[in-house]
Amino acid sequence: MATMMAMKAVDFSFQSIAGKLEKMLEEEAALLAGVEDDVRYIVAELRSITSFLTAMSTRRNMDVELQNWVQEVREVAYDAEDSIDEFNCRLRSTP
Repeated sequence: MATMMAMKAVDFSFQSIAGKLEKMLEEEAALLAGVEDDVRYIVAELRSITSFLTAMSTRRNMDVELQNWVQEVREVAYDAEDSIDEFNCRLRSTP
């Protein structure tokens, strides 16, 4: 009788663990599925930023407002690159 109760407890425990693992895998799959679209969007935005900065680098006599805008865009691009590098580093260091 005690063995039967212990087996039921173990069975329940395994079912609980399996359910939690299944849920985690489903959530992970959903996250990974959305990442590809996000990466493509970010790449497109960075190309746009690069094109803008390239076009502005050939301009002469920019007014102060445009110079400030170019500087802000450049800093955002650097920040984005830093964030990607940091994410990549953390991703590789996670077991």
